[in-house]
Amino acid sequence: MLVNNAGVAVGGAVADVQIEDWRWVLDINLLGVVRGCRAFSSIFRRQQSGHVVNVASLAGLVHPPHLGPYSAAKAGVVALSETLRAELAGDGVKVSVVCPAYFRTNITETARFSDPLTDIEERALVTEAALGAPEVAELVYRGVQRGAFHIFTDTEGWFGWMAKRLAPYPVFAWLIKVGTNRKLARVYRRYKQRHENSLV
Repeated sequence: MLVNNAGVAVGGAVADVQIEDWRWVLDINLLGVVRGCRAFSSIFRRQQSGHVVNVASLAGLVHPPHLGPYSAAKAGVVALSETLRAELAGDGVKVSVVCPAYFRTNITETARFSDPLTDIEERALVTEAALGAPEVAELVYRGVQRGAFHIFTDTEGWFGWMAKRLAPYPVFAWLIKVGTNRKLARVYRRYKQRHENSLV
């Protein structure tokens, strides 16, 4: 079994994220998975068995605002997994793609966010998530045992994916609302004010 799990986070408006950060997240989150798949596919084919488990994200299926680089990389992992599944099916090799929602990890320790609001939101969503890595690992293990292709870690994530498939336009309208939410703007203003006061 191959588990492609390494990942980093980059966030912010598409126009604001530096191209170096785009390269960084794509090289690790997408090309890292490509490298692992290339190295192991031939081995699995020769032995006519094996299982590739690529860790993507719910952001690879439902694309929220201010996570363009991360979502693009994870969407690439989903597409790669679909392609690999078709290519290896005749060789007895299975493929799964894990699409977790937020769960507690140390990913924010190296994260690069181009604006303070995205920084606040993403760190809070990770640190306050209901599930930790051990619980997610158990869910992935069960999914692999079932032979599932898409592996979700919570029902909300599954419903979000299904909603986008069945009603894409209402979901897109909701994402626009998320991106322009006035409450988040107020949070940003409070953060900025506290930061400026601390410098006085």
